[in-house]
Amino acid sequence: MATVRPIAALTIATTGAAFQAVLVLIAAIGIAGNVGFSAWLLLAAIIICLGIFGSLLMNSSNQTKVRAGSVAILISSLLSSLIGWGFIVGSLLMFTGGFLGVAWSPTSNPSIRRSVH
Repeated sequence: MATVRPIAALTIATTGAAFQAVLVLIAAIGIAGNVGFSAWLLLAAIIICLGIFGSLLMNSSNQTKVRAGSVAILISSLLSSLIGWGFIVGSLLMFTGGFLGVAWSPTSNPSIRRSVH
């Protein structure tokens, strides 16, 4: 039997995390000459790691793991939105995927089951 996973939430959240990762790294590299470069780089690493960790947890059929991953995605999105709304596309995707993951619950889908004759 096929496992039921939050595919839409995972796809949206992972796409948002990829946007965030690229844009945060670009922002960190862009201020390389400034004093706050190490802080930006540390924040970028935290955001990227939370996004990856959340996406890995969301790729599960266990509701507890999916919710933990969704919360990690939401925290990552909140952190990235605090540093600037220039990453609004990634933040919105991560918010949407995170909330979809929190609301997801595994159900038995009769269309997945095979009929036995």
